[in-house]
Amino acid sequence: MSVGQIVDIVLSILSFLLAAISVVTVIITLKQNKKMIENNSLQLKEMQEEYRLSIQPLLEFQNAEFCLDRPRFFYSPPEDEYDFLSRYRFKTELKNISQVPAICIDVTAILYVFRDNDRKALKTITRRISAISGNDEKAAVEIMFSGDSIHLLYEALRENSTKYLPQITVMATYKNACGGCSLRENIYTYVVRRGRGDGSCMAYSNV
Repeated sequence: MSVGQIVDIVLSILSFLLAAISVVTVIITLKQNKKMIENNSLQLKEMQEEYRLSIQPLLEFQNAEFCLDRPRFFYSPPEDEYDFLSRYRFKTELKNISQVPAICIDVTAILYVFRDNDRKALKTITRRISAISGNDEKAAVEIMFSGDSIHLLYEALRENSTKYLPQITVMATYKNACGGCSLRENIYTYVVRRGRGDGSCMAYSNV
């Protein structure tokens, strides 16, 4: 074998090795680029989540109180019926503890009265609050319940067992300026705080 042929063989082997090294380098570079892209995407998602949370208002209920009105006579002309009953009023303050305004706030509640392993629900209308700006601004909310013609609430307040004490679930749905929706929900159990002429009761939150 001549010297020229040996040189050609060596050059061919070196060219093959160089091509193989180039392929390996490209594969490693692609993997590194893919990893960098994934890391950048993760950082971008974290930034988006941080921004989303920074524009999210946060509301909380404060100073909740439940009051019983003195029983009164009511007349319903369509049914030609008379009732002697109390109206129940739930009062609370809705406070925005964030720095972002909350808009289109709808507040509603359900009063649950337990009797003989059964649960009766008194519902009410929804109260609309246009907006609550940030920095600890508050809005007063009062919701009234009626329809307890058989006075289950009075009987429940006299019960010794805590499982029969009345409960209220109060919910507030609201939006931020970008249209994102949130729900705030509290559950309260009531016990008689002090004897007064109007039969007031103070709410104690379970949540």
